[in-house]
Amino acid sequence: MAAETGNVVLHDRDKARQENDEDEYTLRIKRTGCFAQHNALLDCHYETKDWRKCAAEMRLFRECFSKHEEERRRRSITDRAIESVRVERDACGQPIQSPQANTGACELPEGYFNKK
Repeated sequence: MAAETGNVVLHDRDKARQENDEDEYTLRIKRTGCFAQHNALLDCHYETKDWRKCAAEMRLFRECFSKHEEERRRRSITDRAIESVRVERDACGQPIQSPQANTGACELPEGYFNKK
């Protein structure tokens, strides 16, 4: 079954996928930890239909977002890379306990080079 929207025809599975997928804007706000403040701001605007009446919600969202940006600037590039890529095993397939404890060298079984 298909639903028509203007000149574009959306199939049910495409429509369901669009409804379930969050847009990039929403995902970015969630990553900041300020999603609750963002929703409060949107709720205020929805109820009042006037951004000027939502100054307190706007201030809370701005403060939260600014705090996140400041923390992000303080973290090193390495820290941000570790956060964005989760590595569970080293090159040898051994579990990594913590990124700081990883020496980068693989532990080979005893007698590995003596085999013939």
